[in-house]
Formats: sequence, C-alpha cells, structure tokens
Amino acid sequence: FYYINGERSERAAVLELGDPTLSLFGQQINNGLTQYEFSCPGACSSTVLEQDSVTVLAEYLHMHQTGVRMTNEVIRDNEIVHKSKADVFEFDQQGAFRVQQEPFEVKPGDAFRTSCYYKDGADFGLSSQEEMCIAYVMYYPAKVSGNYPWMCPYGLGIPVCSQELGRFDLEDAQGLDRVFGASNEECAMTDPTTSNDTVGDGETSSSARAGANTVFFITLIGTSFLYLAFGL
Repeated sequence: FYYINGERSERAAVLELGDPTLSLFGQQINNGLTQYEFSCPGACSSTVLEQDSVTVLAEYLHMHQTGVRMTNEVIRDNEIVHKSKADVFEFDQQGAFRVQQEPFEVKPGDAFRTSCYYKDGADFGLSSQEEMCIAYVMYYPAKVSGNYPWMCPYGLGIPVCSQELGRFDLEDAQGLDRVFGASNEECAMTDPTTSNDTVGDGETSSSARAGANTVFFITLIGTSFLYLAFGL
C-alpha cells in the first residue's frame, strides 16, 4: 500500500461496459448456448475524450456461474484494434477475470463491443446464482461526462453513451468462437549437441556436451518445481 501527501497529477478511473447497472435484472437467459452483445458507439468516446486519448492499464471481465466465455473489443474505423477475452470462463476460479495484456490506448471515436456467452443461463441479478455481464476497464487520465464518471451502460439512456444489445441463440459450441493459443506453427528449435562446437569429423566437443547436460538439468529441475508447487 502506497500513499502520498499531495494529489497526483493524473487520476485513474474505471470505465464500465456491458450491463453494469443491471438493467436486465430479472430477465431470463435462454437454455442452451446464448450470446449477449453490448455495443457502445464511437460517438461516446468522441464526446468524452474530445481530442485526447487514454491509456488502459487493466481489464476485468465479470460474469457468474453460467458464463462460459467473455470478450471485450475496441473497434476503430470498423476494425477490431484490441480484443480482450476469457476463452474459458470459470466463475468458481475467476469471478472477475483479469486479462493478461500490455497497456494500450483508447482514442476518440473508438467503439466498444462487450460479449458474454452463457450455457443454460439463469436470470440476470445480483446473486452468484444469477447472471451479470460487465467489463471493467481501468484507465488514465480519468474522464467525466457531465458531472459523472465516464461510463457507457446499457438501458440508462445516457445521451450518446448508451449501448445497444443483441441477443443470439447459438447452435453449438462452434458458435462460441473460442481460440486456444496461437495458430499452428512449427517452432524453430536448435539441437545444442549439434552446434558449432564440434571437433574433427563431427565429434561433439566436451564443452558442447556440458552445455547440453546443463540445459537438460535446468529443465528437469524446473519441471520438478512446477510439479511440487502447483501439483501438475
């Protein structure tokens, strides 16, 4: 915990997207796989940011027990320039999923699209047995819209900063559009025993063999540590 005697030159704030005020309270989610898509128009960031951009420090994606996937996208000139996601959302483990990413900029005119996917969803509500769809975007410097912090919620009818909602029933898991890891590629690997350290007609030198043994030993120790620390 850190504190200073004076006020910092810049304040951070949290932009809430999706349905942070629970305007969908009490509405039932269909059985099967469903998608709720909230869209915040670019006119909102144009009005609030004017000529300035802001830097996003962190994003948290929040649903409850029937949520299975969630994304939050930044759209600029009709192109997705940033996408945060929890491809497999597990409420008991995550609650609010912090996206692993580097800081990035949001510019005037950028739009947002927040999508929540559910399986056999419950009603929207406050309890863990009910559902939510909220993206928390921590950014700086803090911006206001009128006398209120910058937000773009669904259902409040805030001029310019009001989200539209699309609801879709998905036929199967393919509709979740999950992506695990990177695309299929062959990793370039170098065999340490066949490096430039050779003697005579292809015989590996003792230094190269020692280097290979060291790499193997470090790998073995690291793997053992992971098994002990995380029960893998």
